[in-house]
Amino acid sequence: MLEREDLTARIADKRASPSQILSSFNSVFKPLLEAPLPISRLAARKHAQNYGPTLLKVVKTCNSELDKKQPEDWSECLMSLMFSALSLVARISLQLFSKPEDYYSMWYCYLLKITEKEKHEEAVNICKEVVEEVSQTGGMPYLLLNCLVLWASSILKTKCTVQTLEEVYVLVAERCLGVIGTLKWDGSLNKVYDSAFKLLFKAGRMLDNLAGGNTDLHIRALEIRNKAFEFLKHCKPFIESDYFAFAYSSVQATFKVATAACSKKLYLKCIEAINYTFETCWSLDRNSRTLVELLSFLHQKLEDYQEAKQALSGLLLETKQLVDMFFNVRYYLDIARLSYLSKESFAGDLENAHLYLKLIFQKLVSPTQLSQDEIYELKSLLPKIHSQQESWLKIVGNLHSPLSLKQNPPSSSIKLYIELFKFYPSIVQLQEKISLETKPNWQLFYYIMCLGHFLVFVSGKSLTDSSLGLGYLQKLTSCSSFQYLSNTYNITLGLLHTGYKEVSFKCLRILFDYIVEHPCKMSSAQLALIELGCKFSSESKSYAEFIVKGVSSLIKNYLSENLETQEFMKLVDCYCKVKLTKAELHKGASFQREEFLGLSLEGVCFSVKGKILERELINYHSRLLTSAKSNKSQMVEHCAEAIQELVKVLFTSVYPPSSTKHGQIVLKYIEIISTCDKPFENEWFLEEMFSVKGTIVEKMIFSLKELTKFYELPQAEVWNSILYLEKIKELQHNSHDIWIGKESLALYVEAVNHLNLAAELVGSFLGYSLSPQGTHWEKTHEPRDQYKTDYCKSLVLASDVAELLGLPYLQCKLLSLAEMCVEDDLRKLCLGLRLVLGFWEQGKTQLATETYLKLPKTSVKSSDHIDCFHTELWVLTLKGEVKYNMGDLLEAENHCREVLSKIPAAHSTYRRVMLLKAQVNFLLSKIHLANGDLLSSFKATKEARYSINDIHTYTLTLQNLSLLNSIVDSSMSKFKENFSKAPRCTVFPYSSWNIQRLSERILDHLSTLYTLRSQVSMANCFLMQGIKLGRVLGIPSHYLHFRSKLSELQRQTLNNPKLCHDNINQTKTQVPDPVEFIENVFSAVFEPIVYLTSPKDTETLRPYEVSALSPIEMMQLSKYISTQSLIESLLTLGDILQTPEYLEQIQNVIAEQNYYKLAKGLLTYEHQGHVFRKLKALTYKKQANLVVRQKGGKECLELLGRGITHLGCCEDFLYTFLKDKVCCKNFSINPLVSHELGNCLLIFADSLMRKHDSELAKKILQQLVSFPGILHPTVERHTHFLLGKNTGLEDWTRAYHVVRSIGVSYTAQLSSVLNKDLRITSNQDLMEKVSQIPSDWGVVCISAGRGSFTSGLLLSRLSSDSSPFTVNVGACECTTQEPFLSVVEEFTFIMRESSGTTSKNNTQSFNKQVWWSKRERLNEKLEKWLDRLQCYLGELSSLMLGKILNKEIDSMIKDAAKDFCLKKCEKCGQHWNTEVVYHILNAVATEEFTLDSVRNFLQRTNMYNNSIFRKIRNIRKASSGKTIERAPVVLVLDGNLLHLPWESLKVLRGQQLTRLPSLVFLFPRLKQQALFSSESFYILNPSKDLPHTQSTFERYFNQQRWQGLSEVPPTESEFSGALETKDLVVYCGHSAGEQYLKGERIKDLKVKAVTMLMGCSSGLLKLSGQYEPQGIALQYLLGGCPLVVANLWDVTDKDIDRFALELFKRCVDRSEEVSFAVKNSKFVCKFPYLVGSAPVCYGVPVKFN
Repeated sequence: MLEREDLTARIADKRASPSQILSSFNSVFKPLLEAPLPISRLAARKHAQNYGPTLLKVVKTCNSELDKKQPEDWSECLMSLMFSALSLVARISLQLFSKPEDYYSMWYCYLLKITEKEKHEEAVNICKEVVEEVSQTGGMPYLLLNCLVLWASSILKTKCTVQTLEEVYVLVAERCLGVIGTLKWDGSLNKVYDSAFKLLFKAGRMLDNLAGGNTDLHIRALEIRNKAFEFLKHCKPFIESDYFAFAYSSVQATFKVATAACSKKLYLKCIEAINYTFETCWSLDRNSRTLVELLSFLHQKLEDYQEAKQALSGLLLETKQLVDMFFNVRYYLDIARLSYLSKESFAGDLENAHLYLKLIFQKLVSPTQLSQDEIYELKSLLPKIHSQQESWLKIVGNLHSPLSLKQNPPSSSIKLYIELFKFYPSIVQLQEKISLETKPNWQLFYYIMCLGHFLVFVSGKSLTDSSLGLGYLQKLTSCSSFQYLSNTYNITLGLLHTGYKEVSFKCLRILFDYIVEHPCKMSSAQLALIELGCKFSSESKSYAEFIVKGVSSLIKNYLSENLETQEFMKLVDCYCKVKLTKAELHKGASFQREEFLGLSLEGVCFSVKGKILERELINYHSRLLTSAKSNKSQMVEHCAEAIQELVKVLFTSVYPPSSTKHGQIVLKYIEIISTCDKPFENEWFLEEMFSVKGTIVEKMIFSLKELTKFYELPQAEVWNSILYLEKIKELQHNSHDIWIGKESLALYVEAVNHLNLAAELVGSFLGYSLSPQGTHWEKTHEPRDQYKTDYCKSLVLASDVAELLGLPYLQCKLLSLAEMCVEDDLRKLCLGLRLVLGFWEQGKTQLATETYLKLPKTSVKSSDHIDCFHTELWVLTLKGEVKYNMGDLLEAENHCREVLSKIPAAHSTYRRVMLLKAQVNFLLSKIHLANGDLLSSFKATKEARYSINDIHTYTLTLQNLSLLNSIVDSSMSKFKENFSKAPRCTVFPYSSWNIQRLSERILDHLSTLYTLRSQVSMANCFLMQGIKLGRVLGIPSHYLHFRSKLSELQRQTLNNPKLCHDNINQTKTQVPDPVEFIENVFSAVFEPIVYLTSPKDTETLRPYEVSALSPIEMMQLSKYISTQSLIESLLTLGDILQTPEYLEQIQNVIAEQNYYKLAKGLLTYEHQGHVFRKLKALTYKKQANLVVRQKGGKECLELLGRGITHLGCCEDFLYTFLKDKVCCKNFSINPLVSHELGNCLLIFADSLMRKHDSELAKKILQQLVSFPGILHPTVERHTHFLLGKNTGLEDWTRAYHVVRSIGVSYTAQLSSVLNKDLRITSNQDLMEKVSQIPSDWGVVCISAGRGSFTSGLLLSRLSSDSSPFTVNVGACECTTQEPFLSVVEEFTFIMRESSGTTSKNNTQSFNKQVWWSKRERLNEKLEKWLDRLQCYLGELSSLMLGKILNKEIDSMIKDAAKDFCLKKCEKCGQHWNTEVVYHILNAVATEEFTLDSVRNFLQRTNMYNNSIFRKIRNIRKASSGKTIERAPVVLVLDGNLLHLPWESLKVLRGQQLTRLPSLVFLFPRLKQQALFSSESFYILNPSKDLPHTQSTFERYFNQQRWQGLSEVPPTESEFSGALETKDLVVYCGHSAGEQYLKGERIKDLKVKAVTMLMGCSSGLLKLSGQYEPQGIALQYLLGGCPLVVANLWDVTDKDIDRFALELFKRCVDRSEEVSFAVKNSKFVCKFPYLVGSAPVCYGVPVKFN
C-alpha cells in the first residue's frame, strides 16, 4: 500500500505510469471516496484531518506540473487527478478552509487549465456551478468576474448559435456590469474590461455571420458590439485612434449588409451607432475621419444630403498644411457632389476646391519637400481625390451632354469646370512622383475638356475655345482604345443643329479619319457617324465628295472581310445614299451604269455581287419613294431608270436563267412598281425582256405568266392573284354600274384559283398534299425545298388576301402551311392563333378549340426587338379574339387592356401601331356590345375608325384603295437572328389587305350600332359605303353582305301605308332598291360565278340566264363567296318575296325557289360558331314567319323552338329555360347570340300569348329583360310593353316597364351625346329619378309597344308625391272597345289629304274657292278626329291633366276620392286606386266630363257609389266661376305616337303641356336658368320666297330690337352661335332650317336657346317601320335645347304666321308660359285644328322674363 506522502512525490517525479498513479490515488483516498453522502460534520472533520493536507498538496502539485510541458498521457492524468482531488476537497471544504475564496480559487485554477486544453464544454459546466455557488456565498467579486468572463469565453468556443450568443451577452453585458458596478476602479479590473470588450465584440461579429440577411439579427449584432464599447472606454490607457478603428470596423460590417439588402432600417442603426461613438469622445485623426466619411455616406444612402454635407463640413480645417489642404480639396469636391445630388448650387464648393488645389501646387514645387509621414498620408489620399475628380468629370458629362449645345448653357459654370479639371494632369503627375501606381482616365478627361470648350464656344462664340475643343478631340482620337465615339458623334450633331456647320464638319473629318485609320469591327456609333456624314453630304458638293471618299475607303478596308455581314451592307446603304445625294445636288444627273457599287468592286464572287446589287436596288427604291413624296420629279426619274437598269443587270448578267433568283428578281421588280407606279408609266424592262405591251398592270400579269412557265414560284402565283385584284379595281373604279362587272367577276375567280394553286405549290415543296376532303394537309413525300422563310412570307400575304376576300377556308389552308414554315414558338403561336380564328370564321368550333389547345404555351414577355415586340402584342390581341369567340368576355377584355397599356405613344412603325390599336379597339367595341354597353361600344368603334383613318389608307372614304400599296412596307423588317441563321418574316397583320378588311368590319359594325339606336339614315350611310367598297374592290362576299343587310334594313323600315302618310319609300333617293337586288342578284353574281367555275368545252362566255340554283351549285359558290354572305343573301331574298309591298313592284323575271330552304341547305352540322348558330336560328325564324302566314298554329312554335335550341347551350335548353331549370353544367346564355335569341324568344312569347298561355309567356319575358348583351330596340320596347300589361305587378315595377318601353333608341342617343349611360335600370332607379321631379308636376308616359297598335296603349302617370298608376287603354270594354289602329288610320288619311292642299304639294290648277272648302272640311275632320281620340281614351284622358293649384278645391277632390269603392276590375284585372279617381274628379271640377259619363265609367269599373255624387256636385259648385290653374304636365310619348297632336284634346285645353320622346330627356332640363326675351335672335325668310312672312314679322322683330337675319341665309357658325349664346331663336322659313344647319351638327352643340321652328313639318319625327322615328326636333333635344316649338305637319304660311305672331306677343309681351301660349294662340288661325294643332312643344315648361 502506497503511503499518502509518497503520492505527491511520485506525481512530481513521474516514477510510475499514469494508470498506476490514478490507481494509487483511488487506493489512498478510498475511505473518503466510499464515504456515504452527505458526510456528517463529525466525519467530515475527521476526514479533513486525515486527508485534507494531502489532497491540497495533490491539487497544487498537479497545478504546478500542468504549467510545465507534459506528454499527452501525463497531461490527461494530471487533469484527472486535479479534478478528482478537487471533487474530494469539495466534500470537506467547510472543515478544510477558513476563507471560501481559497477554495474557489483552486477551482478557477482548474478552469484555466482545462480551457487551455480546449475542454470548453467541461469548463462551461464547471463555471456554471462555481458562479452559482460564489453568487450564493457572496463576496469574492473579482473571482466572480473572472469566472463569468471565462464562462462566456468557453461558450463562444463550443457552439455558435443565436441562443448561445445571447447567453454570452447576458453573462458579460448584464452580469459582469452588475458586479463591476459594486467595485471601485483598480488595475485588476483592466484585464476584465479588456476581455469583456473582446468577448462582446466577437459575439457581435459571430451574430452577423449567423444573421444571413435577417435585418433584426444584424441590428442585434450591432447593438452587442456597441455594448462592447462600454468596456473598451474604461480600459487604461484609453487610445482614441483604436476606439475609432473598432467603431468603424463594427459599423462597416453592418453597412455592407445594409447595402446588399438596401435596408433603410439598417442604415439608420448604423448612423445611431456612429453618433453614439462620437458622443463618447472626439478627436480628428485618420480613423475618426474615416468614420465621419462613412457617416456622410450613410446619409447619402438615405438621400439626406444636407446631413451628409454637414458631416463632411465638420472635417474642413483652416490650415496651410499640405495634407490637410488635400483633405479639404477632397471634402469640397464631395460636398459639391452632394449639392449636385440635392439640386442645390455647388459652384462655391467647386471654387473652394479649385482655390486649395491652386495653393497646393503653388506651394508644392517638388515632392521632396514632403516628409515621410506626409507621403504616407498622400498615398492613401491622392487616389481618392483622383477618383473624385473623375467622378466630377462624369457628373459634368451628365450635366452637360452634347444635347446641351442646343440649349446655350451659361459659360461661367463651364469655365469653372475647365479650370478645376486642369489640375487633373497635375494630380496624376504627383501620384507618379511619389511612386504611386495610377490608372488615369485620359479619355474621359479629354472628352470633358473637349465638350467644355465647345460649350463655351457655343455660348460665347470664342474661336479660341473652338480650336481648343478640336485639339482635345484630336487627342481623344489618338488614345489607344476610343470609348467616346458615340459621345463625340453627339457633339458633332449638336454643333450641326446649333448652326455651326463648319466646326461640326471639322469634328466629323477628325472622327472620319479615325474610323478610316482604325479599321475594326463596325460599331453602331461608327455607323451613326457615317450616316451623319451622309446627311452632311447634302450641304454641298465638297462635303459630298469627302464623304464618298471616306465611305469608299471603309468599303475597301472591308474587302478582305466577310462581305455578307450586316455592317458591310449598311456601309453599302451609306454609299448609295451619298451617291444619290450627290446626284440630287447635280439636279438628277444622267444615270451611269458604272456607278453601281456591285459592278465596280473587283475580285468579288457573283453571289456576293448579286447581294450588293440587290442592296443597291433597295436603296434606290427607298429614295424613289421619298422623292415621289416630296415631288422631286428629276430624282424620281433618275431612281426609276436606275432601278430598271439594276434589275436588267441582275436578270441578264448576274443570275443565270437556271437559278430561281432569275425569276425572283422580276418579282422584286413588280413589288417595287406596286409601291410607286407613276414613274414607271414608260416602263421598258418588262417590254424589252418579255415583249409585252399595255398598261403597267397588264405587263406585270403577262410577265408573271411567262415566268411561271419556267419556274415553280408560289410567290408568282400569289402575285398573279394580287394583280388580278388590282385589275379588278381599275375596271370597277371607272364603272358606273351598281353591280360588280362580269369581267371583274372572271378576274376574281382567277385570283382565287391562283391563291389555291400557290397553296398547293408550297405544300408540294414542303412535302405535303391536301387531303381528299380538302380540310387538312397530309405528309406524302420528302420536302423539295428548304427555303421556308420565303414561302412563309408569301403564305402570310396570301392568307391576308384570302381574309380580305372573305374566304376563311382558303385562309386556313394557307396559314396551316405557313405555320409549318416557322420554327420559333412566338411566331408559331401567332400563326396558330390566326388559324384558330380562321376555323372559327368557318364555324368549325371543335377544330378551332382543339387547335388552340395544341398551341405552344409561350409566355408573352416584353421584347426590345421591334418585330418581336409587335408579334407579342398581336399574340395578346389574337388571344383576346379567341376568348371573345369562346364567350369569355372578361378575359378577352383583359387582353385588350393589356395590349393598349403596352402600345407606345409614339413609335417609328406608326402604320403597324395604328392598325393594332384599331384592331384592339374594334374587339373592345364588340365586347362592350356583347356586355350590353352600347355607349362604350360606340366609343371604342370610333377610336378604331380614327386609328384606321390615321394610317393614311383612307379606306373608309374610298381613297387610295390600291391593294399594292403596302407590299414593301417599312414594317417588313427582319427579326434579329436569335434562334437561327435564316432570316425571319413578319407573321402578324400589317398590310393594306388587313386594313381594308378591318375597315369593312368597322363599317359593318357601325351600321349595326346605329341600327340599334334607330338612326337608320346613318346606318344606311355606312352600308352604302360598304357596298361601294365591295364593288370597287370587286369582292362578291363583301358586296352581297352589305347589299343583303341594306335590303333587310329597308324592309324593316317600311311603314304601313295606312298608318303613315310620309312613307320611307317616297323619300329614298340614292339607296339601292331591294326589288332591284332580287331581280339582278342571280344574273349579276350567282350565275356568272357558277358558269365560270363549271367544266366547259369553250372559253367564250355565253349570256347568263336567270334560273334556280341547286344545292350543289350553291356549295360550288361557297368556294368563291363566303358561306355567311351567301346565306344572308338567300334569307334576304326570301324576305323580299314575303313582303307584299315589294312583290307588287317586281317586274323582271326572278328565280322562283324556296330561298329559306336553300339557305338551310348551306348550313351543315360543322357550322357551330356563334355567327352560324345565329344564321340557323334566323333561318328557322323566317320559316316560322312563313308558316304563320300559310298555316299558323303548332308548327310555328316548333320551328321557333328549333331556332332557340340552336342558340342555347344544348338540345334541352328551351325546355329547361321554360321550366326555369338548369339543363347542363355549361348552362348559360351566350352574350354573343343573345340579340338573336331575344328576337326568337319574344316571337315565341307573343305566339304563346295568342294561344292564351300568358303565364308561360310572362316567364319568358321576365327572363328576356335580364339578358346579357344588347337587345334589338323593337324587342326591348315590345318586351317591356308586354310586361307592363301585367296588372298583377307592383305599381313601380309596372311603371318601370312602361318607361323602358318608350324611347329605347332615344335614350341610347342621348347617352352617347352626354357620354354616360342614362338607362333606367330598375324600379328603384325609377323611384330615385322621379323624386327629382317638382312635386306639383305630372309626367304621363304613353307606350304603344312595337307600334302595331293591336294591343292598345299603356298609360302611366308619374309624380314625385304619389305612387304611379298604370292602365292598359283599350284592353277591354271597361275602358274602350274601339281599336286604336282605326283611330290612327283615320288621322293618316286626313294628313294625306291635307298634304295635297299645301302649296308645295298642290301642283294642280289652283281654285281658291275649292281650296278653301277642302281646307275647311279637313279642319272639321281633324276636330272630329280629336273628339274620337278623346273618346278612345275616355275618362282616362283626365290622367293627362295637371293638379289644380287652388288648394281648397284640390283638398275637396282628395277627400272625395277616398270615399270611392276601389275594387279589382273583373274584366281586365286592373287595380283602380285613388290616384285615377282623383284625376277624374279633377276633370269633373272644371266640367271637362259630364256627370253621366263619369257615372257610366264608375259603373263599368265597379267603383260606383251612390253617395259620392253629392260630393262631386259640391266640388263643381266650389269651382264654378273661378279661374282654375293647373300644374304643368310632361307627355313622354312612344315614338309611334309622336306624330299625333295629343295636346289638342279638348280635355287638355288650358293645360300647360309639353312632350318628350323619352323620360331621360326630362332630368337634365329640370335645372333651368332664367330666360330673357331681350336675348333673342331671328332668321326670317332666308329663302326670299315668303313675302307675307317677311312683312308680318319684320316690324315686330324691329320693335323688340332683336338681332337677326332677314332674307339672308345664315351661315352654319351664325346659326350654331345663336343657339349656344341666345335665350330665344326664331326660325321663320321652310321646314326646320336643316339646309342651313345639319341635325348631326346640332346634337353636338350645347344649345341654350328656346327654339321656335315655324316651318312645315319642322317637328315631325318620320316613322321608320320597326325603328323609332327620327327628325330635326330630336336633334335639338339631344343638343340640350330646353324647349322646341315646331309643327307636326305641313301648314300654310299665312295661317301659321298669324299663330306665330300671337305666340310671340303672349310669350314676350305677356310673359305666358310657352306651351300655354301655344295652346292659346291656335284660335287666331283660320283653321284652328288643321293649322293650330300642328305646333307642339318638345321639352319642358319655360317662361321668359
